[in-house]
Amino acid sequence: PKHVAAGHARIRMLAAAIHPADRLAIAGHYPVRQVDGICGNEAVGMVTQVASEQLLRGGDRVIPLISDAGGCWCTEQDFPVDQLYR
Repeated sequence: PKHVAAGHARIRMLAAAIHPADRLAIAGHYPVRQVDGICGNEAVGMVTQVASEQLLRGGDRVIPLISDAGGCWCTEQDFPVDQLYR
């Protein structure tokens, strides 16, 4: 498995919402740059790997508080630990 950077946790997404704004952006009807990344801003996931188990542990369910990491429509993604709500 790929190494998790310090201060980050790898999250396996369990559920992600499909917001109407995401659908409009994908269809090209929403005033945003070209959609070439991962959409979705609301999700719940489970910690699968963490650089340090001070704040989170494997198996914790979390909500990412940011979408700067590229969105939440994915299988797995790394997030800063301080941007995850447990």
